[in-house]
Amino acid sequence: MKHNYALVQSACVFYGFTTETTSRLLEMVDQSDQEEWYEKYRPDIAPWLVQLLDLEAMADRIRIFATLVPGVCQVPGYAEALGAMNLEHIDDPSYARRLAEIRAQRARRVFGRKGVTVSIMLDEGALLRQVGGAEVMAEQLQHLRGLATRPNVEISVLPFSRGAVAATKGAFNILEFDQPEEPDLIYMENYIGAQYSVKGSVLNELRSAMTACCLRPFNSGSTNHEH
Repeated sequence: MKHNYALVQSACVFYGFTTETTSRLLEMVDQSDQEEWYEKYRPDIAPWLVQLLDLEAMADRIRIFATLVPGVCQVPGYAEALGAMNLEHIDDPSYARRLAEIRAQRARRVFGRKGVTVSIMLDEGALLRQVGGAEVMAEQLQHLRGLATRPNVEISVLPFSRGAVAATKGAFNILEFDQPEEPDLIYMENYIGAQYSVKGSVLNELRSAMTACCLRPFNSGSTNHEH
């Protein structure tokens, strides 16, 4: 509500909060005053994913390692192709479309927000696997090229030539926050659920795994790879 927004803004001035802290608090007020966008999609969203949707919309830094193009980067055709393979929704022809809408909303909440930096490490197979066919993949790669040109987005590729590395144990997201009361965390998803962890040892291990990998910047002009 606008009353809440004005009240918090006045309090920040009164207590002499910095511009950064004020902006952060006002952003939180905006988010709390709005009905969550995903409520109408609730039946299509796994319970363990709801928390991630809230957290990634507030994180200061997001790091992703993915063996497929991550949901937040998917074009509609790519998302729909994955949705069409979901056996739980085989009798619901509109599920794939709804999945694409959910992922488009996630992207707007992440990439449309100021102050967030996103680092994405793609296994090379994510660029070569034909999800949805050649036309969809051409669109998907073009979308990744566009994202890679943004100043707050970095996309790199883990090449096949790197062999077996720690990061290939599975996909994961690292969400990092500047505020000390908001701990950094790991999100890992599998077939039967997902796991969140704030353990420092796990965070350090996965950060080290990403740093140690011999990466190649995502080539914004070509998708040809040397093996």
